[in-house]
Amino acid sequence: MARILLGCLVGKVPRRVILVYCSLLDFIYLAQYPTHDDHTLGYLQEALDTFHKNKAVLKELGVREHFNIPKIHSLAHYINSIRMFGATDNYNTEAFEHLHIDFAKEAWRATNKRDEHPQMACWLDRYEKVSSFQLYLDSLEATPNAGETNPPPHISLPKRPHHYGQYLQNIMDTHHCPGLTHDLKIYLNQLRRGAVGEGLGRNRLELTQLPFEKLDVYHGFKFVLEELGEDAVEGGRQNDWVRACPKTRGPNGQEHFDTVVVMRTDDCEGTGLQGTRIGRLRLLFKLLLQVYGAFASLEYWPTEALAYIHWYTPLTPAPEKDHLMYQVKKMPLHNTNMAPADIIPISSIRQTFPEGWRTDNVLDSCDRFFLNNWSTKYAYQTLY
Repeated sequence: MARILLGCLVGKVPRRVILVYCSLLDFIYLAQYPTHDDHTLGYLQEALDTFHKNKAVLKELGVREHFNIPKIHSLAHYINSIRMFGATDNYNTEAFEHLHIDFAKEAWRATNKRDEHPQMACWLDRYEKVSSFQLYLDSLEATPNAGETNPPPHISLPKRPHHYGQYLQNIMDTHHCPGLTHDLKIYLNQLRRGAVGEGLGRNRLELTQLPFEKLDVYHGFKFVLEELGEDAVEGGRQNDWVRACPKTRGPNGQEHFDTVVVMRTDDCEGTGLQGTRIGRLRLLFKLLLQVYGAFASLEYWPTEALAYIHWYTPLTPAPEKDHLMYQVKKMPLHNTNMAPADIIPISSIRQTFPEGWRTDNVLDSCDRFFLNNWSTKYAYQTLY
């Protein structure tokens, strides 16, 4: 809960209180690293020193009377324990608790509850063989093709669109994107300019009609996140699910438009926010194959799915000093009452941004937001 509520304290409590809680969160996430060296242990000690340096403010404000708490005292022993015994995941009970589910409970449920031990042993033997073969298949899938040094992340799009041939006006109403047709014209004109060397002028472009009036619309797709060091050993590859769902039917229907991290320049990397920009996904779609009019030349049109993004303000060069979170705001609307937006390939989306809110309209009601890099372990290692 602390990782979610930290953003609520910014600007409401003294600076030292923010430093206390940020240092604790830093310590918790750093202590969970699967491997350590002198640098990471130095960061761990620095976070602990910051906590002890500023914790007195909680007594001054009456939040705590004392800090004689065993768990707080145990923080002093983490670094020595890691040096002697290795990373903390080597000697906690979490792994054994999970293995009890896989190797005892699931095996027992697969039996007929009579003379169960031989049946459980047979089930475990088959389970291990199937798991080993799956690892082999995954290794083949992860092997790059000849000459391909940096294969794209695996993207899993639904086999069929959620809406075939949805009218543009209906899309703009349900997905809250009134500038879609305008930005589609700009995008297609850019494709034409890149393919044939010339595009339509601004005035002519405004008067030109789109060569289609429908789009195939998707409500989401899944892709595999990049592996971070040895974190992949913990539970295999992590998947991220990106959604752009309009309000569902029924009295309790909700809409879901994810906030995403988009790669915008060539200096963008798998971790960090350099070369990226934050936006809100409004639409996932594919261009139709049958069109008419000025843009009828389809040989240069992309065949992959595209995303329509409403942008937030560009990121500052560094996060804010005390809480180490970036702040973004909604960009002002254009004169035509449309939000600044772009159409991009879905492969440019690096990850979704975890949201602690569950209210379906909070992103519409607020004007500024903090990028909560404390929300998950993956976010902590990539959003900085």
